[in-house]
Amino acid sequence: VSYRPTPGAFASDAALALLLPAAMQAGQPLRVDGAVSARLLDALPSIEALFAAWGLPRVPVSARRRRRPPWRRPRRGTACFFSGGVDSFYSVLTKRAELTQLIFVHGFDVPLDSELRVSASRAAREAAAAIGLELIEVETDLRRLIDRYVSWELCHGAALASVALQFQERFRRVLIPSTHSYAHLIPWGSHPLLDPLWSTELTEFVHDGTHATRVEKCLALADSDIALRHLRVCWENRDGRYNCGECEKCLRTMLSLAAAGALDRCATLPHRLDPEAV
Repeated sequence: VSYRPTPGAFASDAALALLLPAAMQAGQPLRVDGAVSARLLDALPSIEALFAAWGLPRVPVSARRRRRPPWRRPRRGTACFFSGGVDSFYSVLTKRAELTQLIFVHGFDVPLDSELRVSASRAAREAAAAIGLELIEVETDLRRLIDRYVSWELCHGAALASVALQFQERFRRVLIPSTHSYAHLIPWGSHPLLDPLWSTELTEFVHDGTHATRVEKCLALADSDIALRHLRVCWENRDGRYNCGECEKCLRTMLSLAAAGALDRCATLPHRLDPEAV
């Protein structure tokens, strides 16, 4: 589905989310032209405090406070960011009854110039159709800009928020699938303390799935033929493969699926584990 947000209506909210980590990393003041959500501005001290605890210096931020939301039509949609990986499949499968749309972003984990974009997009479309949800595909070169200034590990949650903040007239809630469980939290750009702070008067962000470990998520995916048919976990993509089956992430996913008795049913990963590689 191609969808163009209301031009400019929420650009300032999105810009604040995207540029704040970069400004803090550079130690430079941030000025945002245009009106910004009052709720988001009120959360800034907490956002900066969390980033400061992770090593980024606080910086002054200037922006005009938006007193009234620019969109008053009722919003009923609940979206979930979807990459086709373990975390996003888990959130989609466990929260299916609440969801109305999935958001797939080109240019974040799959570069815009990568040949894998076609297969990743096709898999996301097929999975969304099989689950019965509308898929919104977003193309952005935000990462090319932001990587110059701050680690993607620290800012990817803000980048996701900046995308969803463009769609506030459409979504009442947006789920950001968790990476880590509560037992293994570390400084990370998408975090249960941070993600909800990007919320505005119109759209609520929810960090979803922190109660489950990755092994527990794989156990849940083992019951889904859709997930096992389209699962995409690899970020190295050696030799241009959808899942290389050799990197650390592929191997630990294969281990979890093997423990769940589902590795031989996963169409996107090798069915044999090499003990020496493990």
